[in-house]
Formats: sequence, C-alpha cells, structure tokens
Amino acid sequence: MSDIILFWGGESVFSNFHPAVFYDSRGYRFTSSEQYYMFHKAKFHGCWRKAAQIKNIHSPWQIKQIGRTIPKTNEWYTVHAIPTMRNALLAKFSQNPHMMHVLLQTGNATLAESSPYDDFWGIKLHANDARSKDPQQWKGTNSLGYLLEEVREKINKHNFQF
Repeated sequence: MSDIILFWGGESVFSNFHPAVFYDSRGYRFTSSEQYYMFHKAKFHGCWRKAAQIKNIHSPWQIKQIGRTIPKTNEWYTVHAIPTMRNALLAKFSQNPHMMHVLLQTGNATLAESSPYDDFWGIKLHANDARSKDPQQWKGTNSLGYLLEEVREKINKHNFQF
C-alpha cells in the first residue's frame, strides 16, 4: 500500500480554504480554490448576484455559506464540478511556487481529504479514524485528493519552472 497523506482544514495547502492568489485564463483574480469553484458554480446556475458576492469576498468560510444557497443540481456534479475544480487546482498550484513545491514533495503518495462530513470531495472519515488509512474503508469518493494527484502528475509531466 502506498503512503497516504491526510489533510483537512485551511492550514493545509491542499485545502480549498487555504489562501492562494491565482488568476484564471481570463485574468480574473481569485484568493482560494473555494472562491474559484463557488464563483463558477454560481455562474453556471445563473446566480449572478451570488457570483458577484463570491468574487468580492475573501473568506472561504463566508464563500462556502453563500455556495450552500446555490441550487444543487445533478448536472453540475456529474458534468461540471470535477473539471471546474481541476482548473482551480492547476491554476492554484502552477502559479504559487511554494505550494507547488509542497505538492511535488508528496511524491507518489495518495492524497486524501479527511473531512468527516464530505463524501464527494473527501473520504468522509476524520484523520483520527483508523479507517482513514485504508482506501477500501473510505466512506467518500475523495475527489479532491484524486484531483490533487492528477494536478501533481500534470505539473511533473510538464516540468513547470519559476
């Protein structure tokens, strides 16, 4: 079994709540991957006022609260959520040398968001739970962890330099 690196909470560079200034392909500035994700989710659902609010708030916690008021649709989660988060993470890590270094230092380890509440982005187990070290026992899909591994591989493959 490969090494597993568990993370959860804004202090980890792998968290969507960790502060990280980056720009998208249109030149829009974001201060966290949470902001990027929720901004695009609001726009997709036609929630233009909420998108504007999200763009002007820098607290990931406040952004998440607004994001919770955006409708949850099957189309968003089955078609758009993963590519949107992938774009956010690629921009975040490719534009922040320290964060990129931390990501690359994980080598080939499995990255897992140990949120005990999230079964889509995380493993739905707390890091203190012994089952968190066994992917066969995870209660969530760990989409965020797997996307981070994908971004790590892409950065390695393209040999990003600063």
